[in-house]
Amino acid sequence: MKTTDLPWIAVLLLVLLSGCGSKDEPNETSEPEVTLEDGDAVVATTRPFDVSPTIEVRSRVASLEGSLLVDLLSRNSLANFSIPVIDGAWQQDCTQGENGASYNSRVIYQDGKVSLYAHNYSDSQCQNTLARIQMSGRYSVGQGTQLESGERVNLLSQSIHTIKAAYYGKDVILASNEMALCEIDNWSHGELQDVSDCDAFDIHAMEKNIVQVIDQQLVYGDSNSRGLDGYPSQLENDVLFHKAPTQLEGSWLQECKVVGQSGQSRYLEVVGNSMLEQWTLFSDASCDNILLSQTNAYEIDFGQTRILASGESVTEIYSELFSSSMALHTPEINDYFNHPQSSLNCGNDQWQQDKFKDVLECLNIQEGFPLGTQKIFKLDDNQVTFGDDQSIGVDGFANQLEGQGFIRQ
Repeated sequence: MKTTDLPWIAVLLLVLLSGCGSKDEPNETSEPEVTLEDGDAVVATTRPFDVSPTIEVRSRVASLEGSLLVDLLSRNSLANFSIPVIDGAWQQDCTQGENGASYNSRVIYQDGKVSLYAHNYSDSQCQNTLARIQMSGRYSVGQGTQLESGERVNLLSQSIHTIKAAYYGKDVILASNEMALCEIDNWSHGELQDVSDCDAFDIHAMEKNIVQVIDQQLVYGDSNSRGLDGYPSQLENDVLFHKAPTQLEGSWLQECKVVGQSGQSRYLEVVGNSMLEQWTLFSDASCDNILLSQTNAYEIDFGQTRILASGESVTEIYSELFSSSMALHTPEINDYFNHPQSSLNCGNDQWQQDKFKDVLECLNIQEGFPLGTQKIFKLDDNQVTFGDDQSIGVDGFANQLEGQGFIRQ
């Protein structure tokens, strides 16, 4: 999908070029309201969600006016098309956009849920982050249909519950706060803000799409080709590639591991090359009194097999953090994190008890959860055991396994 189709890029450029975006401003270019059906969707840097902005943005953003094509999809609907299974991890690698920019994204479909992570960069190599977005919701793949081109596709519905956006750069942050973009006046560098209710991110315009899956490749509909029924009438050029399941595929739980005077639990969900982690810290060794919790998302890759001094055979695993949020669950720890001199007070948003806060760009917290890690693991049927982080060798890998493993769920 083209980066110019993303509403968050449109809003970003709007900040730089004109200064609009408050949900109370009139929208002169909005299209007629369309009645939506239950359980529909969004498109991102790869079009799992259709994200046409409601405000016309000139310059680097292509015109997103609705197409007045005949309703081809409903007229050519073919009920006997097979419905593809899209559960799994799909990834669009670094793709060059316009004016030397680039973008990438990943989409995870699992058990009726969809999660999107997308980045836009100011350079052509996906190095200098300009903006990032996260979306989550539910999805369903529906009936098959044939486009005017003869291509067979399926209708895709994704009901998006949450959209969060973050921008990078001093000038963009300053302008966003001055105009109270999306009625938010505390934007900070790289910190996600909830924009689900912001008209510029129009969730309702993101809900109908089409999808084609061929040979482990997934293509979404082109939002510039929307017909009168709200669905695109042609496919996008950008492709997402399916990331095959690995030996760690599935859900894993490490229940109440005692560390010193406290306890912790970790839940992992591995989908293709993505690993989602829920980490919980307790103030007591019996794991009754929760202190804080954190959710992380990693891209994982596997390395070589190695033999430990114990004779055990283990596998190297590399991970790169691409999403992280934390919640504090007692008044005392909440006040401690919010103290002006606390090194854990990051971004413009204050910590609020029991509310998750984006911490991906919080450098002090990254000391405990670094962006990149290298570990070892041993898989035995329904149990996986990772390396002991307290026993690291000269090459950066653990030289022994931790005492308590994870059980497959």
